[in-house]
Amino acid sequence: TGLTNGTAYTFTVTATNSVGTSAASSASSAVTPTGSALTPTFATPTSTADGFTVQVSNYDGAYTWAVSTTAGSATISNAGLVTVTGLTARQSATVTVTTTRTGYASGSASAIGRAAIDTDGDGVPDSEDAFPNNPNESADTDGDGVGDNADAFPNDASESVDTDGDGIGNNADTDSDGDGVPDAEDAFPYDATESADSDGDGVGDNADAFPNDATESADSDGDGVGDNADAFPNDASESADTDGDGIGNNADDDDDGDGVADPDDLFPNDPNESADSDGDGVGDNADAFPNNPSESADTDGDGVGDNADAFPNDASESADTDGDGIGNNADTDSDGDGVPDAEDAFPYDATESADSDGDGVGDNADVSPNDPTESADADGDGVGDDADAFPNDASESADTDGDGIGNNADPDDDNDGIPDVDDAYPNAVTVATASGVTLQTTPPSEYSSCTVTMAVSVVPDRYAPVAEGGTGVGVDFSLSGCSTAAPETLTIEIDLGAAPAEGSVAYKIDADGVWTAIPGATINGSVVTYSITDNDGVLDQNGELGKIRDPMTVARPYSTPLTVPTLPGTLLGLLALVMAGLGWRRLV
Repeated sequence: TGLTNGTAYTFTVTATNSVGTSAASSASSAVTPTGSALTPTFATPTSTADGFTVQVSNYDGAYTWAVSTTAGSATISNAGLVTVTGLTARQSATVTVTTTRTGYASGSASAIGRAAIDTDGDGVPDSEDAFPNNPNESADTDGDGVGDNADAFPNDASESVDTDGDGIGNNADTDSDGDGVPDAEDAFPYDATESADSDGDGVGDNADAFPNDATESADSDGDGVGDNADAFPNDASESADTDGDGIGNNADDDDDGDGVADPDDLFPNDPNESADSDGDGVGDNADAFPNNPSESADTDGDGVGDNADAFPNDASESADTDGDGIGNNADTDSDGDGVPDAEDAFPYDATESADSDGDGVGDNADVSPNDPTESADADGDGVGDDADAFPNDASESADTDGDGIGNNADPDDDNDGIPDVDDAYPNAVTVATASGVTLQTTPPSEYSSCTVTMAVSVVPDRYAPVAEGGTGVGVDFSLSGCSTAAPETLTIEIDLGAAPAEGSVAYKIDADGVWTAIPGATINGSVVTYSITDNDGVLDQNGELGKIRDPMTVARPYSTPLTVPTLPGTLLGLLALVMAGLGWRRLV
């Protein structure tokens, strides 16, 4: 004992007994004593992003320390901290630490460690990283959810941003961006260049080229059309390309590509339309009523436009006169007046249901419900407008002579030259003269308004068959303005101006040219007298009550028929013309 480890020693041996001590032996070979080995011990390994660390618990600086690893690389510090790097996430490695020292045995020991997970690769293991997915952050000292790197106030959990850099966090700052507009009124409280967004599109008014249009915010070419709507956002001369042919509408002479040039196309941007016949703004192709400006659609296809159709979606109905929700076709009382349509003369007029005189005007509105010739009396004078020569003047209703002066004001109503005060028939022209013939009528009443007109012709020398060879005068006269309430009977006196030939007879000439002796007619000198009744079916050739027409003639027939001589063809033709002319006079 007592030797120093690591020092070489030699030994000699002597023997001692009772006799004494022997001489020393020869020296032994050199022998060097060694101390016990130092076996490393380890604390628990700690994972790092690319490896791990492990502390040697019994580190002694008097020894020489070496380290090796099965993966990555390893080092040992002067304090005995073993660091392994170069591992991938969750990769393990075994490190072996060896100790050596002069005069001591070598010692070694191993430890196993594993690299931690570092999702964001920022060198901080996820287990220690407050933001394992954010490579820019790993710590949140104040725990406010904002990483220390981005947190303007990393030690103040109530603040993290100071937009205007005034040292007051945004939460406490009433004007975070320092633009002079309080945050409560600022649409962009953290943008000093903006404070309003009028159209709510997320782009501040200052930067928004269309601050009042939420669909647009930029106009790259400055043509006033937003980029979103501009087919040519970088061409200020164009903004639309309706037909998509790559040529802007300004340069394209057929914008919609429908084959109709723009100057001739009422819908230059609609390839389906080019004309609008009724000018209602709906193209003819889409317009169900291209010639009706009040209609353009017929949803139910019943032929009645939607605007006029009370049931635009029901092809079986189009009108609802009484507005009861039941279409007229299905409604048994369309106008809702309580009178069934089958009995109602005006099924679609709630104010009318009867038309007693059948004049098309309902009895309620008809001032003369029993007179089919009248329905209105504008001036309320009791004379219907149709018969009233002055329908808007209650003081007048007749103008017998048509001179524009009403009979009440006119001193000579019939303009016959006889003042009314001296005229037995002031409302009727009772005398007519033509070609030396004078016709005078005697109406049945002084109030009669039957007025006479006439035409006179000479009866041919020969006229078959009645007045063969006879001669005389033809008179075609008419009376108008007679009573329409009841037929009037008048006495007719015709003064021929000269007495007809002896034996002459007064004849009626009907529509077929047939001559018939007038019943009761007398001829006294040059005057023929007889009576005629309106619509008598005999003498009156006019079938309308209130008007009389009576073509007649006076002629002397031969008592014995004579042989008609043969006439040349030209003369026969002339005779035919004469007969036709007389017949025309009768019918006119």
